[in-house]
Amino acid sequence: MRHNAIMLLCVVSFSAMHADADNARFRVSVVDSSTGAPIAGVVVRGTFTDKYVRWENTREYHDYDVVSGRDGVCHFKGRTNCGCAGFRIGLSTGKPWVDIPFVGQYYRTPWVDIPFAERDVMPFSWWQPDNLVITVCLQRVEHPVPLFVKRVRLRNGNRGIGGFDGTNSVIRFDMIKGDWLPPYGKGEITDLEFRSTVKINGRGWYLFEPGKYDWVYFYQLSTTARCPIASDGFNIIKPILGAGIKVRRGDDGPFRNNLSLMSIGRNQKFEKNGKDWSCQNYRENFKDRCVVFRIRSQFDDNGNLKAAYYGKIYDDIVIEGDDKRGLVGIEFLYYLNPTPLDRNLEWDMKNNLCPNPGMVGRQP
Repeated sequence: MRHNAIMLLCVVSFSAMHADADNARFRVSVVDSSTGAPIAGVVVRGTFTDKYVRWENTREYHDYDVVSGRDGVCHFKGRTNCGCAGFRIGLSTGKPWVDIPFVGQYYRTPWVDIPFAERDVMPFSWWQPDNLVITVCLQRVEHPVPLFVKRVRLRNGNRGIGGFDGTNSVIRFDMIKGDWLPPYGKGEITDLEFRSTVKINGRGWYLFEPGKYDWVYFYQLSTTARCPIASDGFNIIKPILGAGIKVRRGDDGPFRNNLSLMSIGRNQKFEKNGKDWSCQNYRENFKDRCVVFRIRSQFDDNGNLKAAYYGKIYDDIVIEGDDKRGLVGIEFLYYLNPTPLDRNLEWDMKNNLCPNPGMVGRQP
């Protein structure tokens, strides 16, 4: 009887230690985005993180490399004291681990966080949701071509840009030349026109520091992008989360001629008592959206499209400004196919036709 009790104690202790060492688990299913078929032989690196606040937020990472089987699935189990885990797709079995899957065959995917919400209420149990399955659709490299790729950035923190008159700012961009129209560059034809408007919504007598009051103005700075040719325009694309390539091809609409961009402003934020308030700056943007555009459209006498250029803008258009200077800065990354009527926007990432591309990165 005593022997059985000792054995039971050992089993419980071992189970507790085991659960404490491996208290999070998930599965990754790797499939082909075109066919939906599982992909075997893919190395996936799973990472579990421990945080130690006492030592200046020191983190310890536990990495596990697992090769997908015939079903395309990888199983991960590891330790985390904070519910932090994730994974990245690797190369193929038998190769040194890198972050590019099947070089030349599929596009790489970004790091994926596992959305652990909370730990189970029982001691020594698993972070929830337990054993979650994350499906990753690898996108094939199909027909990459050289493109004109450029990161555009224009900024003047002292005076602003666009000739701010107290209410409006206007600047214009030539996408074929990759330059602003004068006075900011040597562009010749307007493909995109950016207009910003500042609207004052009110003011308040605000205590900036003890004994020092002054008026503070509440405002909204709104910006739109417009194509001057009525048949040109934009389409908004919301890519799949974790997509290797966000946009492959341009399309023929229907287009919107005006595109609303991010909004910047300041408003009055009241406290819970409804009397005390503070100034709150805000930025309402569309960081995850992409835009497909068509410019310089021409039609024959029968209404058929005979010339046009297609392109895409990744991660939206970011603006900066305020009520005193109007539009201060604008930045965006765009891809353009310089061959008329060619809708292919799959960049080969080797040949950039732009002589001064700026900080482009490695996104197809």
